[in-house]
Amino acid sequence: MSETIGSKLLLGIAKTEARKIIDNAPAALKAHGQMNLIQMLDTLLNALEAAEAKLAEREWISVKVRLPKDGQEVLLCSPEDTPCVGRYYADLEEFRDYEEEIIHATHWMPLPEPHRG
Repeated sequence: MSETIGSKLLLGIAKTEARKIIDNAPAALKAHGQMNLIQMLDTLLNALEAAEAKLAEREWISVKVRLPKDGQEVLLCSPEDTPCVGRYYADLEEFRDYEEEIIHATHWMPLPEPHRG
């Protein structure tokens, strides 16, 4: 199983279990003054959903499924080359690298956030 698929599976299970607890526990916890636990679980669920969204950003996206925004710099993958950074030009309906060469991309993904250190 690939790391991405495994991570998605674990996130999905964790989200499902957290949601079950949040949905089924409030009445019992309210009776015992334990609403802080529900708030913590809700925070956990929000964090899991944010992690799931970040994980989705790290996957290759087929150009047949979705294209980047016009002018967006992205990581590109094409059959004839190694991955490279390029930009999508909506008016030309093409990707180009930094040397303005046309890249026949089949997949792309957003660039990661710059390192902050």
